[in-house]
Parts: sequence; C-alpha cells; structure tokens
Amino acid sequence: MRYALEIRHESFICKEFPELLRHYGVALVTADTAGKWPLLEDDTADFAYLRLHGDQELYTSGYTDEALQRWATRIDAWSQGQQPHDARCAGSPQASGRCRDVYCYFDNSIKVMAPRDAHRLLHKLRLPMAPIVSTPD
Repeated sequence: MRYALEIRHESFICKEFPELLRHYGVALVTADTAGKWPLLEDDTADFAYLRLHGDQELYTSGYTDEALQRWATRIDAWSQGQQPHDARCAGSPQASGRCRDVYCYFDNSIKVMAPRDAHRLLHKLRLPMAPIVSTPD
C-alpha cells in the first residue's frame, strides 16, 4: 500500500517534514491550489502524486497550454527520477535518481474542466488517451 499526504498549512514548510516523509516512504502531494495552500515538490517516495485543483481559481479554472506544458515537463522529470531545476522544496531539492510512477489527479471540476485538461495533458506527454466514460446517475 502506498501513502501520500497533501498539506494545507504553512507550518509544514520546513526541512524536517520531507525528511520524515522520506524516512517512511510517504509521498508529499504536489498540490496546485491557486495559491491557497503551500505547493511543494519534494521527492519523498518511490512515486509522485500531483493534484491539480486549478492554477488561477481553486476548483474552477482550467489550465492554459503553457501551464499544462509546465506540468508535463515536471511529470516527465519526476518519472525519470529527476527534479525540475526550479522545484519548490521545503528540504533540499534532491532527486532520488530512481524512476517513479507519477499519479496526476485533476480536481478543477466545478466548470467541468478536469476531463478536458486531463486529455490535453496526456497529449502533451504523448500518452494514450482513454475514452471519457460517463456513469449513470
């Protein structure tokens, strides 16, 4: 079982916090929250977990092509065990050097932007696109 922790308070921005997560193999969730909560990118586990809540307006705004390209570049680096040169880290911006699985979850769904942005990001990463399936109510 894998664990990930999403922070929502500035008190977590200290070098000891990512060290603790690293010790237990817990991923620090990189959360884009339109500036509402801290956004950190420390490499702390054998996988990366990214939650995109909206970069301009929490839960609502869609992502521009430039913003999605920025995330695609970061996802590519993380999957190869690297750290982007401008990574925002609480601890040292170290990279493990090991390939990692990267999970990306779009939660900018109030205006139904999540499926569209997910497909656009997959295209930028040159990954196959799964069909969007709706479930009955």
